[in-house]
Amino acid sequence: MNRWKRALVGLVLVVIVSISLLGAGCGGNTPEGAAKKFLDAWSSGNWESFKKTVLPEDAKLTKEEDELARQMFEQVKVKFNGIKMKTTYDSKDKNKATVELTGGKIFFTAKISGKVETRSEDIAKMDKSSRPSLACMRRNGTWFVHQEVGFMMTRRGFMPD
Repeated sequence: MNRWKRALVGLVLVVIVSISLLGAGCGGNTPEGAAKKFLDAWSSGNWESFKKTVLPEDAKLTKEEDELARQMFEQVKVKFNGIKMKTTYDSKDKNKATVELTGGKIFFTAKISGKVETRSEDIAKMDKSSRPSLACMRRNGTWFVHQEVGFMMTRRGFMPD
């Protein structure tokens, strides 16, 4: 996988798991609805709205961790165009699902080695194993994106080697 694909996959993972302090009822009525709100908030660059799309119990961030996550969020500008999704529900738990991004384009701009660079990824052309996917869970009738925040904040980065 080239460095930009690694960076994109890493970025998606970091941002997915780097959020969520408030999370009260701002998910969606379906897994795809939660994923769409997550991507829309990310694309708009609205940190507070973005955090609310993640499962509330995944919000175990200290003030310093939240600040670091916010700074990382603001460093990479992301836009999504024509995103297509496929939802797979957990066969044993109707409150769990995975939303895979199957089509559309992701445009991201980041400062890499002091230089601002913009790249795009055509999701349909990505190897299926490299396509971004979002774990989603339903709490009290509302779907949220679900990831363990602290783990990824301390062990993954989104910048290429």
